[in-house]
Amino acid sequence: MRNYFQKTGRVNHDYKTAEIGDIILFDWDKSGDCDHVGIVIGNENGKITTIEGNVCGDNYLNTCVGLKSYPYDYGCFSCIIDMSDYFAGEVE
Repeated sequence: MRNYFQKTGRVNHDYKTAEIGDIILFDWDKSGDCDHVGIVIGNENGKITTIEGNVCGDNYLNTCVGLKSYPYDYGCFSCIIDMSDYFAGEVE
């Protein structure tokens, strides 16, 4: 996902610019690969709020959805994918 959107110029690392509907990718083990994804549902007061699946810890048999908030300098962010054109109907 990251590679595709990088080619189209939609990836950035300025977490202060995250908007509702943007995709945020995480790199939990800091390997350079993306291990997790969330959807931005808020960005205020220095924190990005997301909705994410698989937030039940190590029990992947139980699918859990959760709301999470992270500071802009959270060390496990990989990138933000700008989805604004998709919601504006500008991309096919």
